[in-house]
Amino acid sequence: MVTVTLDRPNDEQPVRVIYTTDNDTAIAGEDYTEATGVVTFAPGETVQTFIVEVSADTTPEDNETFLINLSDPTNADIVRSQGLITIINDDEPDLTITAATVSQTVVSPGETLDTNWTVTNVGIEDAQSSWVDSVYYSEDDTLTGGDILLVDRGAGPLAAGASYDRTQAVTIPFNVTAGDHFLLVQSDRQNTQEEFNETNNLAPIPIEVVLPDLVVNSVAAPATANFGDTITLSWDVTNLGVGSALGTWRDRLYLSTDETISGDDRLLVTEVRQNTLAPGESYNQAASITLPLDSNIADGTYFILAQTDLFGEQQESDNDNNVNIDPIELSIPPLPDIVVSNIEAPIEAFSGQDIVVSWTLTNQGTAAASGTWRDRVFLSDDLNVGGDQLFDTFEFTGVLEPGESITRQQTITLPIDLEGDRYVVVSTDTGNQIFEFTGDNNNSTLNQQVMTVELSPFPHHQTYKLLG
Repeated sequence: MVTVTLDRPNDEQPVRVIYTTDNDTAIAGEDYTEATGVVTFAPGETVQTFIVEVSADTTPEDNETFLINLSDPTNADIVRSQGLITIINDDEPDLTITAATVSQTVVSPGETLDTNWTVTNVGIEDAQSSWVDSVYYSEDDTLTGGDILLVDRGAGPLAAGASYDRTQAVTIPFNVTAGDHFLLVQSDRQNTQEEFNETNNLAPIPIEVVLPDLVVNSVAAPATANFGDTITLSWDVTNLGVGSALGTWRDRLYLSTDETISGDDRLLVTEVRQNTLAPGESYNQAASITLPLDSNIADGTYFILAQTDLFGEQQESDNDNNVNIDPIELSIPPLPDIVVSNIEAPIEAFSGQDIVVSWTLTNQGTAAASGTWRDRVFLSDDLNVGGDQLFDTFEFTGVLEPGESITRQQTITLPIDLEGDRYVVVSTDTGNQIFEFTGDNNNSTLNQQVMTVELSPFPHHQTYKLLG
């Protein structure tokens, strides 16, 4: 169909113009039917059409063109006397998506649903190649480079007029926003099949993305405890959102001196969640933890902070309600305090000699010292503890009750080249195997009784002459 237009109407008289056809790359009689006629515009009309028949065939070929000539106008002037008409070659396959649906249209990040689509070859030739159908996640109904490819499915060949159906599970990405979005189904994604029309290979499916909202409703801890105690903590989490929480997220509990999570808080426990939490559902979690017992503790009020979705693994509608707190009064427990006294050693000795050293260990703390610890014996050349020469280490395993004392006696060998005045130093619990808190500061004692060490006399050498 050819359209002829007037740039403005003639309201009083009809307008006529003669049209004829002429060959270009298309040949009259082979590709189209030669036509001659008159186009008449009634008064007030500006658009008229006439038909030139195009010959149908099944031979693949390039697009072809012929000319329309306008002449002898009546009551008008010709602005453009010739037009070029293109005969589109449609003798190729044409893959189009004739149906596309999903198993559900309201989805949450991380949710898996079925996508169904039908591809039909509406062309007049068989599609003989193999190709790939794809499903994308998109913010709108147009396929662009920023859309997320979810899945590929192989297909082909497909006869003219034939169809195939596909069902494919796809998973909505976790890092998406709430609102109206689309799944885009595309046939022949890589354009491996030559087609008559490449613009009908895409079908958008509208979906709505809804988000979860994980909230720590409460956290429960004992009202009081001692550092080093093993206690049970529990917390409740509810999904207050309209979408499900899927996949994995992590809950953590901290011990803090204030009500805010910060880098100096003590991590108590991490729990990994891998169960779906539907809107309105809750879970209760409990954990047995041991409170810290080290040199950085002090009596006072602390806080147990429970945090859900620690790393933001869930795309939530609100991330400001993921923490709840419970106060707890913590005290330093009764502790042992081991001290050294009554060091005894010879007042004179020779180098290379074995000497006996004894000392007393007393637990002057308020709790038993139980387990294994190490005592070390040093010799010092002055009355100051520190930087002294280590001679031996002696292990002790047992229990030392509060107020109890034990005496230890060990033998050490003096170096062969040692001489001069020395003082015996004994340090207990040298590896801090027994936690004493401030009691760790009094574990070394120096015996102020000097020990004088002389070089041992060497035996006289005699020379013997052997007679033979």
